[in-house]
Parts: sequence; structure tokens; C-alpha cells
Amino acid sequence: SSLLFYQKTKSLMHGAGYFGAENYLSSKIDDLKNRDVSTIKVSIIIPFFNRIDWTIQALKSVVVQTHKNIEIILVNDHSTEDISRIDIFIQNDSRVKLITNKRSKGVSGARNTGIDIASGEYVAFLDSDDVFCSRKVEKQLLFMVRFGYLFSHTSYDLFGDSKRHISTMMSGKLDYSFPSIIAGCSIATPTVMAHKDLFVDKSFRFPENISIGEDVCFWIDLSKISSCKGLVNRLTKVRVHG
Repeated sequence: SSLLFYQKTKSLMHGAGYFGAENYLSSKIDDLKNRDVSTIKVSIIIPFFNRIDWTIQALKSVVVQTHKNIEIILVNDHSTEDISRIDIFIQNDSRVKLITNKRSKGVSGARNTGIDIASGEYVAFLDSDDVFCSRKVEKQLLFMVRFGYLFSHTSYDLFGDSKRHISTMMSGKLDYSFPSIIAGCSIATPTVMAHKDLFVDKSFRFPENISIGEDVCFWIDLSKISSCKGLVNRLTKVRVHG
């Protein structure tokens, strides 16, 4: 079905354009509704370079998710620190996979590595210095399936190194679509979940030639074929640090 989806979407993008592809995606939403959410697998991609303490905190927040049907893809972007403390998670939880880049690809390249091997029907992203709330995957997945959304984001909290709450970002009140997303975008990467079919075309990846704003560039690309729906719930905690 992914191949058929890809061929149809690609054809529409070259023929009727991006909006033709979005119309086709809209026709797909009926296939997503009324699903048993517990049977749906979600791939969670965590890229990391050193910062092992924070990476473990991020990993702990994922293994306790109330939605159990997940795979956790840890992408080691050629860390120089000892990562042996992560081994216990790999040994004790078959859902955790460790992929090691032979050279540093940067955060975009590490995320793209995860996308390429993800086997879940949906893909979520978590940076190594951030954490998920325990019901993050469950609530966001239910939101997407019940309404047939293919691309969504949520509100989130900001916290400091001492785990002190700094502020709340109610970004999930906003929906985004192309081209209006170009004028402004407050989506935080760890709040995003998207259907894997959006990534069948490998041209839809995080741009690896830039290191600032690479995520927004990717959201803009994805918004050309599927609007990004906001969920008002604060389901992620984003760390603020130097």
C-alpha cells in the first residue's frame, strides 16, 4: 500500500501539483479511522551525540509510554563518550534498537538514518535532551487516527537543567499548511508525529546541509502534501540550556 501511495502521490505532485497530492491524502483518512490504536506500531527516533545522562533520561521517558506498541531507534551520531550505560536498555527491552553512524552526520543526518530504518506505521521524534510525558504517544496517536491526520504536533513545556518549569508553549493551538507555514512556524521537533507514508519519497528528509532551522524547512516540505494539525495538549518537555 505504501508503494501505491507513493506512486499516486508522486504522480499528483508532478501533474496536479502539491495540492493535488494533498487531495489524494485526504481521501486516505477514512482508512485510518476506527482502527484499534493498540495494534498500531510507532517508531520513536532519538538521535544523540554524547550527553549520555540526558540521552538516558530521554530514553527512560519513552520506555514507560502507556502505548506499548513502539520501537525505539537510538541513533548514535559517532559519540566520543562511553555509551555503555545504554546497553542495559537494549538488553532489557527488545523494542530498543541502537544504530551507530560510522561518521558524524549531524542531527538531520541522524534523524534521517532513523527514518530510513523505521518499521512503524507512524514516526515520532525525540531529541536527546528532551523528554516525553508518559501518555504522549497514546494521546497523539489516538488524535491522529480518530481524525485521519497524517502529520501533527502538540503543545509543550520548557524546563531548565534543574528540571524547573520555565514556561508553557501552547503551539498546539495552531494548524499549519502550505504556503502560510513559511510566514511563521512554532513547531518543536519532539512534538511531531507523522504517518510513515509521508517518508516513502526519500526527497522528504531533514536537510543535511544546514544546522539551524533544518526542522522548520522539513515541516514546510511536508506541509506541501499534508497539513500539520495541532493538538493543544502539552505532551513533551523541551530542555532549555546553553
